[in-house]
Amino acid sequence: MRAKYSFSFLLIFLFTVCVLAVDPLHIYNRNTISLHGEWNIIVDPYENGYYNYRWEAYDEQESGSMGYYGNKKMESPSDLIEYNFDKSPVLHVPGDWNTQDPKYYYYEGTIWYRKIFDKPQMEIEPFFISEL
Repeated sequence: MRAKYSFSFLLIFLFTVCVLAVDPLHIYNRNTISLHGEWNIIVDPYENGYYNYRWEAYDEQESGSMGYYGNKKMESPSDLIEYNFDKSPVLHVPGDWNTQDPKYYYYEGTIWYRKIFDKPQMEIEPFFISEL
């Protein structure tokens, strides 16, 4: 009886070691980009960056890019774009906004973040498998 339990424990132990030894996703071998650093922000207490004046989401409309996520630039003075990420304040990521600037200490709402970075060239283009 004792040998049976010892053998069962040995099998469970070996199975666990084998499973942990194989990394099916190879996450440690992937090339990564650190997004730590300075990010431009826009404080949006009235949700203007996502909703229009009728409280319809911009991404559900035909134009689809009028929200802050579209990062539009004013091309003429008649353009109705009232934000500019390039001239906006900066916060450090990772981190919270409440402790980085005293005026955001009690703020609870939406803040839009933006950081521009270059996408690295991939040796093999990614592919997706979809079920038909």
